[in-house]
Amino acid sequence: MLLSAKHLTPFTSATILTIALALSAVASVSIEKISQRIGTKRAISIFLGITLISFAMIKGEYFITLLIAYFAIEFSFEFVDTSLNAVVQDASNDQIRTSLISSVNTLTAGLMFLETIIITSLFSRFGVIDSFVVYGVVAVILTGISFIAFMNQQRKVNNN
Repeated sequence: MLLSAKHLTPFTSATILTIALALSAVASVSIEKISQRIGTKRAISIFLGITLISFAMIKGEYFITLLIAYFAIEFSFEFVDTSLNAVVQDASNDQIRTSLISSVNTLTAGLMFLETIIITSLFSRFGVIDSFVVYGVVAVILTGISFIAFMNQQRKVNNN
């Protein structure tokens, strides 16, 4: 819908989506190397920042800006999603790992259900592009806050 709202043809949109999926694969393979080089927590913070900036770039009028922003969001999302899952798994012990991962997956499914309702109403009221940008920025900020809260909680647990 975003690419259509930017007046791209279905063929161009499909090509962009295909390249974006390839970038997701590259992100999955790159996670360990990037995390080892700069640290997982720092990498998550950096890629959340890149995602935030990229959402703001989507409003731009230039095709190249849209491409860079879209590809950066795709790569960064894949990196952050996989890295956060690894952090949760590493931070939890064997006794709670399964229930923690199940809880996270259930929460994610529930949030996706609610997000679909919210996004649909936002798209119809404010338009696809503005809604996409605002929703993306809010989601990244909430993810960052949740990550910080989780890390603070882990620090408290480790200190006890």
